[in-house]
Parts: sequence; structure tokens; C-alpha cells
Amino acid sequence: MKKTITTIVLGLAILTQAAAQTAENSWWQRWTSADKWEEVFEPAFSKWNVGVNIGTTGVGIDVATLLTEHVRARAGFSFIPKFDYNMHFGVEVRNKDGEVLESTRFQRMAELLEQLTGTEVDQSISMVGQPHMWNAKLLFDVYPFPNKHWYVTAGFYVGQSMIARAENSIYDAPSLVAIAMYNKMYMKSLNGQPLISYNNQDIYNLELQNKLLEYGRMGVNVGTDKEGNPIIMEPDDNNMVVVDVKTNPFKPYLGFGYEGSPFSDKSYRLGFDAGILLWGGKPSTTTTATAAEPTVTRDEFWNDVYEYPTYNIDLTRDADQVSGKPGDYIKLLKAFVVYPVLEFRISKEF
Repeated sequence: MKKTITTIVLGLAILTQAAAQTAENSWWQRWTSADKWEEVFEPAFSKWNVGVNIGTTGVGIDVATLLTEHVRARAGFSFIPKFDYNMHFGVEVRNKDGEVLESTRFQRMAELLEQLTGTEVDQSISMVGQPHMWNAKLLFDVYPFPNKHWYVTAGFYVGQSMIARAENSIYDAPSLVAIAMYNKMYMKSLNGQPLISYNNQDIYNLELQNKLLEYGRMGVNVGTDKEGNPIIMEPDDNNMVVVDVKTNPFKPYLGFGYEGSPFSDKSYRLGFDAGILLWGGKPSTTTTATAAEPTVTRDEFWNDVYEYPTYNIDLTRDADQVSGKPGDYIKLLKAFVVYPVLEFRISKEF
């Protein structure tokens, strides 16, 4: 990061020096023909430019002012308005050996769950993704040509690290609650524990617990990792499944732009910016997964104790295959090592 910032600063200094040398003759001619020094050299911050922009960084507003005749500073804020994009994952049933059981087992298990909880469980879970990207920015434009239309830009954007989140649809919340309840009863059955302990009374239901062991454990199948192991999501402590997309909060920017005035009132200007945000390589897409097979330890009485460990996984870097439309989004994120910026800006000078 320090090397990137140093490169930007050095590049800005070189461009400023080159612009000054290019314009040296015109500056001398203007100065020798001017009556007053201040008619040629306007002081810094004497003119302000307020603009609105729209593009790949969202909708934004910024304020600009000249620092020297060939360097302008811009500061602003932009955000991407929230919108929904839907994804679907299938629900699977696995036994304690990690084997996927046939769909008829799911149907029987779903019927059992409906009897126990009154909730009908779908065989797929819908997830709704939303962008959460906003940034403040500080940019420096250098004008290498005397007409001051084209410029090169260096600077940075800074915002929150999470740029998007996908979580289960509210319509699937009852199914996830039912799945969490079922898996808890399954674990009690697997470990030979009572289904309910109340007022120093342990309540078993061997017929029900044997059915649970026969039907298996439920989870949301995401895909496979690079070693071929299944990636299984289960409801968290809030009975939700969540995927977060994150980048570096500090993002250096390099680009160029053009600005002119096609209007009769020359105080109004129209332009564009194009460049890249260096946001730390391809974004991370993290979720909490559950192992397909349980670990086995022994308690003080030498009984087997089963537990399904959970772990965080980055689907962008660690997943080999993600099924369906979510897989298309993951492939797209892998391609964005840098974030492309294309913005159109309309402004007024004061």
C-alpha cells in the first residue's frame, strides 16, 4: 500500500512538472503582455466548481477548486443505490458419513418437520443480494495541455470494506428456523441425548429419534471447494444464512478525464472520468460453512460425542465450483481484480 501511494505521489509530481514545462512559453507571453500579475495568476481557491456525477461508482456529488493553474483538487461522496438480485441454493440431506441421501428422504423429513413445527420446508432457499458500496474521495487532476480540457487524475477513495451482502429471503425465514430446530434434534439423537430436559426430567422419544437418524442432517448446498469437499451452509445463531462481499476500505485511484462546456452559459461544464480503483485484488466472498462429516471425541464415560465444526470460507478464492446463478456472480467477482470507473459529470463554476 505504501508503494502504491508513493507511486501516485511521484506520478502526480512528474505530471505537474511536465505540464508546467509545456506551458512555459505561453505563460511567459501572457505575463509579458499582461498589465497586472494577478490577471494571469489567479490565487488558489479563488474559483469553485460543484458537480454531480453518475457511473460505475454510483451517484455522487463533489466540489473542486484549482490549487495552481494546472492542478485541481476534487473532494466528494458517492454511493450505489440499493437494489435486489436473487439467488437460489438447494437444500440437501446427509447422513453422519457425509453421504447425500435421496430426495425421497427429504420429502419424508419435510413431512416430519411440518408435523413437529407446523412449517412447510422448501427444498431450495432463496437469497437476496444487495450492494452496500459507498465512498468518500479525494482526487487531484493535472492539466498537461494549455486548453485545460483533458486531465490525468490520481487520488483515493475510502469507504466501508463490505460492498455487498446476500442473505436469505424473509419468505424462507420459517424454513431456516425449522431446519435449525431439526438439526438440533438430530444432534441430540446422534449423541444419545434426550430431546427435552425440563424440571430435572429427561424426555426421550426413541421412535422419533430413530427417524431423525434415518433421515439425516439438513443443510444448504453451495458447491465444492478446491479439494472436492462439499460447502454446506446452515442457519446461524440468528437462523439466517449470510454471504458478505468485502474489499479494502482504502482504494487508490488512477485515471484520466475530459471536461468542456457545450452550453451557452460557460459556467456549466460537462465531462467524464475513466480509470481504475485498486481495491486489493479480487473481492472476498465469505460465509460460514459447516463440515459435511462430524468430528468424534469421547466424553468422560468413554462415549462417542459427535460435533459438526463450522469454519469461514472465501467462495472467491477457496471454492472450486458454486452452482447456479450464484456461481455466475462468483466468476464475475473473480474477474474484478481492479474496479473499473466510468463516470459522467455535470458541474457549475462559481
